[in-house]
Amino acid sequence: MAGGGLVLRLPSLRVVPIDAMLAETSAGLAGRFRLRGADAVYVAVAASLRLPLVTWDADQRDRVREIRVPALVLCGAEDRVTPPALSTALAKLIPGAHCDLVEGAGEHYVRITVTDHARPLDDDVDRFILAVRALPDGAWAHFHCEAGLGRTTTFMVLYDMLRNANRVSLEDIVRRQKILGYDYDVLHPSEPGDWRVPYTADRAAFVRAFYDYARANPNGRPQLWSEWLKSGPK
Repeated sequence: MAGGGLVLRLPSLRVVPIDAMLAETSAGLAGRFRLRGADAVYVAVAASLRLPLVTWDADQRDRVREIRVPALVLCGAEDRVTPPALSTALAKLIPGAHCDLVEGAGEHYVRITVTDHARPLDDDVDRFILAVRALPDGAWAHFHCEAGLGRTTTFMVLYDMLRNANRVSLEDIVRRQKILGYDYDVLHPSEPGDWRVPYTADRAAFVRAFYDYARANPNGRPQLWSEWLKSGPK
């Protein structure tokens, strides 16, 4: 609390509330440029104030040189947001550190960019299905996002559907993933007046449609999501 008070007393500080218009702009930027939710908000605020957006990347690069403990930099081999070249460069800045790509020993990392509270784009749904197809028999799948709630639970639901939609109801899949996902229900609508209403409604409609897709394509075969969408009325 004391730290927050100091921040509020900084000279030339301007507090920008995240209203419905700013949230909508952020969501559009995130979808168009594949930005993380928080990064999209920063860009939207800078654009609304007609100010340049400055990051602390150079400062962070200087600070990592001060690390004096053993360090390991992990990176997904197919990470498009933070590609391996950047992680390798980071490791070179830390004395004694090295960089490992998460693709060895049977492990594989797939990063899919999705705006918080929104449904994934169709191309990213296809990427997810291809990743599921590539899993060997008996493999484990681990899901995570920044908060471990909305996007994590959404993809856990989608994975459960791909594996079990032909023998488990939509409601039961959502219910059991809600239990695992800290009581997060991907079909529950936002409160009236909440800026997230259109996004959560769109996500819920997508989840219901994906259940139909998964029933027709167990384990993501034979069609990808986008192919199924183009194949005609459902």
